[in-house]
Amino acid sequence: MMIDNINRRRASAYSWHQLGTRCTVMGTGPGDIRLAAALVQGELALLDRTCSRFRSDTELAEVTRGRWSEVSALLFSLISAAIRSAELSDGAVDPTVDLARLGYDRDLSLVQLRYSPAEDRRAGPLVLTPGWRGIGLNASSSQVFLPEGVDLDLGSSAKAWAADQAATTCAEVFGDGFLVNLGGDIATAGPGPADGWQVMIEESAGTFGAGQDLGAGPVVSLHHGGLATSSTVSRTWRQGGRLRHHIIDPSTGEPAEPVWRTVSVAAASAELANTASTAAVVFGEQAPLWLTERGIAARLAPTHGPVRYTCGWPVDREPGTRPADNLALL
Repeated sequence: MMIDNINRRRASAYSWHQLGTRCTVMGTGPGDIRLAAALVQGELALLDRTCSRFRSDTELAEVTRGRWSEVSALLFSLISAAIRSAELSDGAVDPTVDLARLGYDRDLSLVQLRYSPAEDRRAGPLVLTPGWRGIGLNASSSQVFLPEGVDLDLGSSAKAWAADQAATTCAEVFGDGFLVNLGGDIATAGPGPADGWQVMIEESAGTFGAGQDLGAGPVVSLHHGGLATSSTVSRTWRQGGRLRHHIIDPSTGEPAEPVWRTVSVAAASAELANTASTAAVVFGEQAPLWLTERGIAARLAPTHGPVRYTCGWPVDREPGTRPADNLALL
């Protein structure tokens, strides 16, 4: 994350590693950015204790399957966000997918480290996604219903939801403009820079990628709302000699076909942006039409061929011509 002057004032930024990813808070005001970062860190720690799929002691893990259960307001909000993502994506983003079966059962750095060419870690038998429609929500009693045998992976929607909440909370508490970046899910709140937050889209092939670093991408100006990028090359690992990535097609239970290297979406919130960018990867060749029909602004970088755009995507600046100030990395 790089940042310089914003509206002739020195902007502040603070970065750290949490939830298995890089987190950054940026602010336009004169206050101590470390206080805002501490607030966000506390919210993320609570999120981790509530729904991390890499822990056995979370509230989500203790919810009884097969009957209605009362849950905390936070967990109810997180499951509600996951259901919204499933509904808005026509089921392409489904919280009942099983990434553990594909070997992603712990922090990605540990998944990647345990692989060796001599070790053939084969996937288990094909198990289709149970489906999000079996999940029940009762807002009046803060109760949820999870069917027998269903485990929820709230990682993607929860992180984007948390970015929105964190940015809003920081703006309300400190009265300044804030950008919160949680591993590429970016949310903004409060009065931002006059020329917008300058966000650079990085397109790296990742540890187990194609063997090349695709380098820095273009820079876009984000004046409000959220921005998210979903990628088939940044979060990858090998299993049974096969290259895997973390975006699953619910109709097959397997990683989506890598039609797109990255899909970036600008929307009213990080939650909406993350939902649309993830769905676009799953929809593959049909993604431009799906996005256009819904008026969603997106940048789609294919595995091969020219970049495509939909519905008023912010004008890209090439990396060599980007402004030096208020620059964030997506």
